[in-house]
Amino acid sequence: MASFNHAMASTAPATPGKPAVQAPKTTTKNDWKNLSSTQRTALAPLEKDWSRLDDFRREKWIELANRFSTMTPSDQARMQERMRDWVELSPEQRRLARENYKRVQKLKVEKARQWEEYQQLSEEKKKELAATAVPKKPLVNPPRRATQKTPIPSNASTQSGLLNGAASATAHNGREEAPHSESLPVQSSPSTP
Repeated sequence: MASFNHAMASTAPATPGKPAVQAPKTTTKNDWKNLSSTQRTALAPLEKDWSRLDDFRREKWIELANRFSTMTPSDQARMQERMRDWVELSPEQRRLARENYKRVQKLKVEKARQWEEYQQLSEEKKKELAATAVPKKPLVNPPRRATQKTPIPSNASTQSGLLNGAASATAHNGREEAPHSESLPVQSSPSTP
């Protein structure tokens, strides 16, 4: 799916002060009718907007469409769903999405570089860094632990007492009533938020 994100973000954002919408530079080579049936199937969510895409963007989408048949059905469905979402974005939202994607890619490169530097450190230096690390903030509302259920006694006297209580409740006024709650063991419910 990274290739999908790359296809969406691999265009230069509009410069400030200039409109983001520019006349697309297209050739007939990448017209919708010139795409293979496999490419048209993969790019179906973009059909309506295909004529408005410039050649650079069309090429990126075609690259993605060429890999479509190698994807799992769930990845294919996810890719087309993201295409539908992309088509619905305004030009400004697309520009922001591209900028965010580029920013995330730079962060990934920076994190990978930092990790490599860390791996080159001696064990002694790693321990020093761990000792000086800023502790994580404690959770304000930590999750509750599940309370243990109160076990139901299994001895015969308790069971016969429960049965006698139920029988006496049935005998009372000839209709069935629930025994008094005092004679029933109570179980605590699992933790409820």
